[in-house]
Amino acid sequence: MVEPAHLQINRDGWAEFAFACIMGAGELEYSRTTVFFHWNGFDEGDEVSGEGSAELQGNGSIETSCLLTTATMPSSSAAESNACSSPPIN
Repeated sequence: MVEPAHLQINRDGWAEFAFACIMGAGELEYSRTTVFFHWNGFDEGDEVSGEGSAELQGNGSIETSCLLTTATMPSSSAAESNACSSPPIN
């Protein structure tokens, strides 16, 4: 199921996101202008995990990136390193 892309950062140190057919959640680490997260989730029903970040830019936009580091296929296990990033959100 495809839903609108979103990143929700909660005060309790937890983040949830979705884009394309990937949905995930994970714990946060942060600096003054950047939030980092390690996540676990699903891509069209297959378990996946990775890491990502959201950085506040000088012009007030947010730049996000997400790295898919592992994917478990139905009959095998595969390690991937597919990087994806979104354009700044104004």
